[in-house]
Parts: sequence; C-alpha cells; structure tokens
Amino acid sequence: LFALESGKNIYDENWQDTPTANTEEIEIARLCTQAILNGEDDVLFRHITPRLAQYMPPEVYRAVRKDTLSPLGEYISLDRIFTDERHPNKLYSRAQFSRLGLQITFVFYDGMIDGLWLGYYDTNERRR
Repeated sequence: LFALESGKNIYDENWQDTPTANTEEIEIARLCTQAILNGEDDVLFRHITPRLAQYMPPEVYRAVRKDTLSPLGEYISLDRIFTDERHPNKLYSRAQFSRLGLQITFVFYDGMIDGLWLGYYDTNERRR
C-alpha cells in the first residue's frame, strides 16, 4: 500500500526503501517525550489528533502514565528517537531509567500524533 500511495514502482529493485520521518515529526516526538516525562499534559494534548483525544481523555492518559512510569526508577537520560523501519510515520522515543527503559511509540497522521503507546524496553539490548 505504501508503494502505491507514494507512487513508487513495485517492480523497481529498491521499491521497499521508505523515507524517514520528517524533522517536524521528530521534533514533536522529542517535545512530547519531555512532556510525558515531566507530566506536562497540556503540551502533549496540543499535539494529538481529536480522535486520539476522544479515545484517550486526559484522566485516562494520566492513569496510564502513572502506572507505566512508577516501576522505572530514577530518570537517567533520553536515549534516542528513531523511525520504524517499515512505517515512516511511526517513531520510537527511548528514555533510560535506573530500573527499566521507557519506550514511547508515536504514530503520526498529517503532522499530529494519532497513536500513542507507553511501554518498556531492555536497556541492555543492542541498538538497531
């Protein structure tokens, strides 16, 4: 579907090469990662689509954030932000904590966050 939407020729040798996320989306992911880490809900909610805001109202988000961040330990640093290899509108942001790593998955649609997941990652795994 991506090849058709982008106008790429699927018979071309490198048709599967996908572009990276645009710099605006990377900056929004960085800003919203900091907002999630700092509890700045208003900053995050300025960048999400109305559909996601309806699915995930602030009180639901705050409960999920609290439950997800509670076992992490002390914040160490923002590890990195990178694009999904198959879906250029999907970005991952990783933050290191003393016990676990936090992985935030952002899915962008038309420059806004339309999907958001908070999860964990193994801080000892090799970088992609």
